[in-house]
Order: sequence, then structure tokens, then C-alpha cells
Amino acid sequence: MTSTSMNRDLWKWIFEAAPDEQLISIAKAINVSVPGFREVTAKNLPRIRSVLISMLLDPKRLLKVAKLTNERIRRHPELEQWRGQDVTGLLSLVHSLDDVRHILESLLSSEDEDHGKRAEAFYEELQGTGRLQSLEEAWKKERESERQEAQSEVERRQLRSELEDLRNKYEAQVKAVEKLKVKLHETQTKLDAALKLVEKQSREREREKKNFHERIRELERTLVGFEL
Repeated sequence: MTSTSMNRDLWKWIFEAAPDEQLISIAKAINVSVPGFREVTAKNLPRIRSVLISMLLDPKRLLKVAKLTNERIRRHPELEQWRGQDVTGLLSLVHSLDDVRHILESLLSSEDEDHGKRAEAFYEELQGTGRLQSLEEAWKKERESERQEAQSEVERRQLRSELEDLRNKYEAQVKAVEKLKVKLHETQTKLDAALKLVEKQSREREREKKNFHERIRELERTLVGFEL
């Protein structure tokens, strides 16, 4: 790669405009790890994005990124064909900030120094006409909208999780109450049976008591008869 095609400012712009998943993929592909983190993930990237970009701009790492990008471009003719366009032709292909990023990636990763010079001219033309600023503003709004939607989704997932927890707790309480009802019913059944047994035994004792007194009276009458 030539020094022109390795223009650090343009690569820095590419990295800043790149989606999270692309930066994560690049970090893994060239084995970049940010101090204090075992690996770059979607979860920690927002905190280390600027540090990661600075690390990727190291000349040796940037050379690896360019080589990796060039290999990807060479596998996709529709991306490589941009290298055959002049600045005017490239400008006509721009409809979004992603288009700018893809075109710059294709040109800067090329081994042809002319492609690197064309990348600079292409970028300067976009910047000079104010078109790049308009695309960046639209991109920032889109990113902010996506961020808000992602945050809303996180909040929705949290609410769903809390609702599920409440539902599970409620169902557990219902089951506990049902078990308690069963135990109470069993206890009540046992108490009713015990009460019936006590009542039965009480009646039997009353009958035995009555029979006992009647026997005593019979014995007393018999005793009186003998005395006469």
C-alpha cells in the first residue's frame, strides 16, 4: 500500500462512520484488544470506540486493515468496479454516507497509488460542496434514531422481563395458596374425623356409664331382696 492510499485522516473518517459490527469484525480479524477488555464486543464498544479507532490508525494495524479490506473488495466485483470510476462518476453514485464509506474503502485499500489520490479528490469535492456535511447530518439523525430505538427496545425487554417475573411470582403464590388450601382441607378432614371419633367415644362412655349405673341399681335391688 502506498502512503497516499494509506491516508490516515480518511481511514479515521471511515472508522468513525463504520457500523459497530464492522469495527468489531475488524478488531477480531487483526487481533486488536483494548487494554482492560478481553475482547471488543457490542456491549463494550460504545465505551472504547474512540480508543479502538486510535489503535486501528497505528500504521502497522492500518496496513493490516487495508490488506483485509482489499481482499474483501476483490471478492466483490461490484465494489472493485468503483476503482475504475473517475471522481465525477463516483460522485454520481453517492446517495448516502454509507456509499461514501464504501467508495473510500475500495479506493484506499487499493495497491494503486492513483486510487488513493482519487479517494482524496473525491472526499475533498464532497466536503467542499457541503454535500458531505449534509450526508453526515442525515447519518447522525439516523444513528440517533437507531440509538433511541435500541434504548426503547432495551426498556421494552426490561419491562417484559419484569412483567414475566411478576407473572411467575403470582403463579408461584397461587400454587402456594392452592397447596395451603389442600393442606388445610386435609387438616380439616383429619379434625372432623378426630371430632367424630371423640363424639363416638363420648357416646360410648355415656352408654357405658348408664349401663354401669343401671347395673348398680339392679345389684342394690337384689341386695335389698336378700335382706328381706
